[in-house]
Formats: sequence, C-alpha cells, structure tokens
Amino acid sequence: MSSLPEVVGDAGIVLPLDRDAWATALERVAAARNELVAAGRARVAEFTTRASAIDLIGAYRLAL
Repeated sequence: MSSLPEVVGDAGIVLPLDRDAWATALERVAAARNELVAAGRARVAEFTTRASAIDLIGAYRLAL
C-alpha cells in the first residue's frame, strides 16, 4: 500500500493500476475540477514546515 491516498486526501483521485479505472479519469477530474482545486488548496495548508517539524520531533521522541 502506498502513502499516496493519505497525502492526497479528498483533494484528488487515486486510482489503481488498472486500465478500466483510468478510462474515465480525465472526465472525472474535469467534472470535479472546482471541488478538487478547493480541496487541494485546503489540503496543502496542512503541510507546513511547522507541522512537519512537530511530527518529526514526535517521531524522534518515540524512537528514543
């Protein structure tokens, strides 16, 4: 399992490596463009340097 679904959240469409799943992917993205753009902007706000540092410090504390 990859981390892509966790990173993307609801700001994108994650598909399996299956031809049939990708057949209508561009149409799905085009139909949901405005929603995906808004979700992407909200999602990127969660990935700050501060949030990364807090998570990294937590991981180091757990490891120690």
